[in-house]
Amino acid sequence: MLKAAAGISLVFTSMVRCDFVVYLIIEVVTATFDYTGRATLKDVKDFFNTPEKILLTRRSYSRKVGDYDPRCIYNLKTTVTDTQISLIEHYDYDEGRKLYCTQYRVYMDVSKEPGMDVAPVLRAAKVEVPWCPLPSNVVSSVTKASERDYQRGRNYRFQYYDRNASCAVITFADRDCDTKCELYVWQTAYTKNFDMTNCLREYEYLCEHRTPYEPYKEGACDWDNNAYVKHEFFDTDNGILLYMRSYSRKIEDSDPVCVYSNVKSKNESHIRLYQRYSYHYGGYHHGCLAYGVYYKASKQPGMDNAPLLEAKKTKERICSEAARIENSKGLNDFEEGY
Repeated sequence: MLKAAAGISLVFTSMVRCDFVVYLIIEVVTATFDYTGRATLKDVKDFFNTPEKILLTRRSYSRKVGDYDPRCIYNLKTTVTDTQISLIEHYDYDEGRKLYCTQYRVYMDVSKEPGMDVAPVLRAAKVEVPWCPLPSNVVSSVTKASERDYQRGRNYRFQYYDRNASCAVITFADRDCDTKCELYVWQTAYTKNFDMTNCLREYEYLCEHRTPYEPYKEGACDWDNNAYVKHEFFDTDNGILLYMRSYSRKIEDSDPVCVYSNVKSKNESHIRLYQRYSYHYGGYHHGCLAYGVYYKASKQPGMDNAPLLEAKKTKERICSEAARIENSKGLNDFEEGY
């Protein structure tokens, strides 16, 4: 009732315009009768601390992927503490008749400046995950990637929360006087048509003159994971770079560099690669080694079981003899797993 109280103070300071003041009071009280005040840090934690999907049902801006607006946007909680929230963010998009999805790991530091009418701040950063949709065991993982992998994020303000409707209004501004609004709701509340009047009212108050977009619509996001086009990692003519690894394999007292692979052939269960790497020795000398790799791919039943790659490789040769490796097709050329 803070806005109504502000109207009452005008009665005592502006008696000359009583008719105007009384009219203003009636309008404000009517518009804010159910207003519960600005959100708190506890509201932030309570809203995100759910196992349900948190659906983005309305926003005041468009962000196209190619020629299409992303749809079926939702978040899934990974962890929630008093000061940090981690989520998986998901959205779908189309290319012609093909359906794709993208997912990010999002980390948000939560804070609030002093003041009754100051919204909590969510300082967010995100990194795209390499495949979509994620298995459930990966979604629940709390492993955090290297900080350098995260795109520089933005500051969001958690403006309003209606716990009865399980909905919230969040805003951000990429530049001054350019507030953008997002309205989120728990999936159960959305499917059961909970009354979101208060959240909609707050959304309109903050972004009244902006075109609304509805990225999540009932009945339009009911497909299962089999509907998505799968991105096949080894289905490429480009070199596959070894970007990072958790162990060292020294050659002539130096770690190999420029490690990459080229796919020579593959089918549903077998993949044959040509791999090469460089190394330094004796100060300024440079060496190059190459070998062939043969993978037998398999997968145990169950959605959460990762595919297994049983590996064999040829003997290493200097890169000038690489043609002999690239032409190796018989399994007799390959040694046991390494």
